[in-house]
Amino acid sequence: MQKYLKMLEDQVQWIAIGIGGLFFVWMLWSYVLQTPVSVMVAGKPVAPGEVDQLIAEGPLVRVEAAIKSDVAVPQMPVVPFRKNVIDELAGRTYHVPMIAGLNVPHHVDLGLIGPTKGSENGSNNPNLAQNLMQQVPLTPIAVFTDSAQGRSTVNKSAMAQPNLGGIPNANPQITPADIDWVSLSFKVDPKEIAANYVAAGVPAYLNSQCLFLQVELLREELIDPDTDRWSASVTIKPLANVVLLPYPGDRAPLASAAQYDQWAEKNQADIIAPAFYVVTKGDQWYEPGKSNPNVVAAPKIEPVPLPDVPKPTPPRPTPPKPPRPTPKTPKYPPSERAVPDPDRPTQLAQAIPPMFEMPPGSGTPSNPAFGQPAGAAVAGAAQVPAGKFDPGTTTGYFEIRAHDDTVQAGHTYRYKLRYRLRNPAFNMPRAAIPAVAAQFGVASLGSAPTRSIKIVDRVNFWVKRGVVGNKVTFEVYKWENGQQHAKAFDVGVGDMVGSTDKDVDYRTGWTVVDFRNHPTDQADKEVLLMDQQGHTLRRSFSSDQANFKKLMNDLKNEVDRANTGAAAATGS
Repeated sequence: MQKYLKMLEDQVQWIAIGIGGLFFVWMLWSYVLQTPVSVMVAGKPVAPGEVDQLIAEGPLVRVEAAIKSDVAVPQMPVVPFRKNVIDELAGRTYHVPMIAGLNVPHHVDLGLIGPTKGSENGSNNPNLAQNLMQQVPLTPIAVFTDSAQGRSTVNKSAMAQPNLGGIPNANPQITPADIDWVSLSFKVDPKEIAANYVAAGVPAYLNSQCLFLQVELLREELIDPDTDRWSASVTIKPLANVVLLPYPGDRAPLASAAQYDQWAEKNQADIIAPAFYVVTKGDQWYEPGKSNPNVVAAPKIEPVPLPDVPKPTPPRPTPPKPPRPTPKTPKYPPSERAVPDPDRPTQLAQAIPPMFEMPPGSGTPSNPAFGQPAGAAVAGAAQVPAGKFDPGTTTGYFEIRAHDDTVQAGHTYRYKLRYRLRNPAFNMPRAAIPAVAAQFGVASLGSAPTRSIKIVDRVNFWVKRGVVGNKVTFEVYKWENGQQHAKAFDVGVGDMVGSTDKDVDYRTGWTVVDFRNHPTDQADKEVLLMDQQGHTLRRSFSSDQANFKKLMNDLKNEVDRANTGAAAATGS
């Protein structure tokens, strides 16, 4: 290594002179022999000073030749934007944009309602102003009829995208789930829609342009039963098995409204009467107002024929007794005579006992439901339009059905319904003023609140055997996986009532904190329980057997039916 270092030290000056020479040669080549800056023009390198010359000899010559050419310049019409805006604001423009599904019906004589021939804005037509609609027709308020509820295991078949063509999706996503559900039905009388058309001055040729656009279910939750305080309304999302096209808005752009209009015409059933999930276990879904198939009817007892008994010998006739003298009615002063009570029914059949009072929403079309106006019932059969319809020629009534699969056990709810109809004069500037013709949908007001609907708890428990030593036995019922389950648990102070057993979660959330003497039954003891929020509860064998007797029998029957069905399925 020392040998090479000594050699470098002896020759270092020549190495430096060689490196400097190489650098000098590179600089001479780059800045003297070659052009320092160049660009590619027409496929060849060009120096900066040559660009202008190339432009002058090429493109500039062609532009000058085109300018001096004798070919006529095409005319470019200028749109009178100012005049068009003024005419639009004044309602004097009557062009109909050619958008699919939104054109004037082919049988309409536009000359009768539009500008006269030879008039640019229709000012010469004396009947124009009075023929134009000045307001949109009101949408009638829906009337609640009935509800259904249950607890089921369902298949949530969600389509990947909105069904634009009205064809069922061939590849739904199956998602089994345990849900509590409520289904509600409302009625809309088409005769009310037709009457509102007349009041708004809808031309007869537009009556057939009615269409359901949207249905919104609004839910309120009971917060304080003592003061009857309810929460603010929240809009319930549609079920996952039918994906609806998002509503574009009442004053949507024409393109968005046209797309939604075509979709809604093919999917009226999905809008006003969507199907429920496929139920695999638990309560079967049923239409509101129909009999509940999940309630087991009491067995019918057939009358037993009595054996033949010989007819008795008729008794001998006895002589009639002399009539008793009719007592004389005392004559009271007018102030002491009986006065009929106007509040007392004249016939006993007219007085309905409180125990037979019908709940709101029950009844038949001929017997209006309690809590509903006398005219709420509409004669005829329920209708689901196949597309656009004429309310004046529609018989029966429209039944709007809505579902809620987001209710929670132990909570109480009530509902309202709001829906939208298509404005028959939408995009019809020959029939309505611009403000009316620009409105796509017309929403109804919310319906009157339904009756309160209580969702039963999924977990129920009571004392099955009283306190013995330092233990008490609770029986816990839990609805899970589409059926009712039951199990008894022996717990002491500090233990939670219920645990997980065979994939069933029986945990109640209540913990035993103390055993105390019963205030009225010396042979029984009270069990003091507390939940995670600090709420306390007192339970005892005697009180639970008295308070939950019916619920015990109902849930026991559900467990027996579930066990019987499982045994039949396995063949045991």
